Amino acid sequence: DFYFSQDGEYAASIDQSGTVYAWEMKTGQKLAQIAPKTDEYGYLDRPIAAIIYDDSLVICEDEELKAISFDEEIIWSVARSSGTIWCEFDETAKMAACVCNEEVVIYDITNGKVIAELPNNLELSYSSVMAYSDDKNKFAISHINTEEDATAGYISVYDFETGEITDVETKASYISDMVFTADNCIVVAQTMYSDVMNLDNEVGQGFVQKLDWRENSELWIDTYEYKLVGYETASSKVKYRCYEDLVTGDIHDEVVFSVDNTVHAWDGKSGEKITQAEVSSGITNLLISINSGNTYLAQSNGIIEIINMSTGVKY
Repeated sequence: DFYFSQDGEYAASIDQSGTVYAWEMKTGQKLAQIAPKTDEYGYLDRPIAAIIYDDSLVICEDEELKAISFDEEIIWSVARSSGTIWCEFDETAKMAACVCNEEVVIYDITNGKVIAELPNNLELSYSSVMAYSDDKNKFAISHINTEEDATAGYISVYDFETGEITDVETKASYISDMVFTADNCIVVAQTMYSDVMNLDNEVGQGFVQKLDWRENSELWIDTYEYKLVGYETASSKVKYRCYEDLVTGDIHDEVVFSVDNTVHAWDGKSGEKITQAEVSSGITNLLISINSGNTYLAQSNGIIEIINMSTGVKY
């Protein structure tokens, strides 16, 4: 697992043994190497996530969130009574959202203090999907609707300024990923799992939906299909960007979503499909340029491909 700093100069990584590393990207120099702890039974306590912040590593473990200097000195540490199953860092907002079954606790990564606590409705077999708004004043987390015969789930949006929590319904009982947009709405994406796929035709299905969470209303929705080429190795990701074309002066408002071996793009305002493109294997990571239509796709076969989603041109 790799976690890049906002400026791209540093990265934190976690290997299969649970060892956490800090790297300087320009030189490739290893700045720190933190070995994992062992529990009372002698098993390794593999960290869940880590980032670099202010010349230190902030590491989230099952029952602890901590900041460690590159010299392996503890700067601060917070013990957690309930096990963390997922963590989402935001370096710009200086926050870490730690998720367990019953709650989501948001910490200030500069000192380890609690910023907010939110209720959570999550089954252990799933990971929560989380997102921060661009202005860092809002935080959203998805929940699984565990009611019998549930056909819809919901998202909780927390306002850091007012402390209010707003729940908004989504089309499916769980979602794959979500992102805030420039107009302070939320785009959610859902990928159907194997029990609801049309496997006879070797086609998977899903949808992308834009929600106005303040009004609990749907602005647009579109469905898509994919061919199950590399689904088992792929990671479904949704991204958003709004930029001005320096040549034409046109404003591009785009939602980009990768699933299996396919990447899709929609107009963020209208929901109209712009383009879609296929690559040779499952897309494991999706990165987008914030000032052009270029989209960077890392595939499970080791190939990185660049596609301009405004034009469909591959480089």
